[in-house]
Amino acid sequence: VLWSLWSAYFVLSSWTERSSQSGSLHELEELTKEYNSMVGKLTGRKSELKWEKERLEEMNFVSV
Repeated sequence: VLWSLWSAYFVLSSWTERSSQSGSLHELEELTKEYNSMVGKLTGRKSELKWEKERLEEMNFVSV
C-alpha cells in the first residue's frame, strides 16, 4: 500500500513541476493539499488499527 502511495506522490510531484510552468499553480496547490490530507488520513487510520490490534492482544493475554 505504501509503495503505491509513494509512486502516486512521485507522479503528482513531477506533474506539478511540469504544470507550474504553464501557470496553473494555484489549482495544483489545492490538489496537493487534498492529496496530502488523504495520505494523512490513510496513514493515521492504519496506525489506529495497529494500536487497536495491540490493545486487543493485551486484553486477550490478560484474560488468559
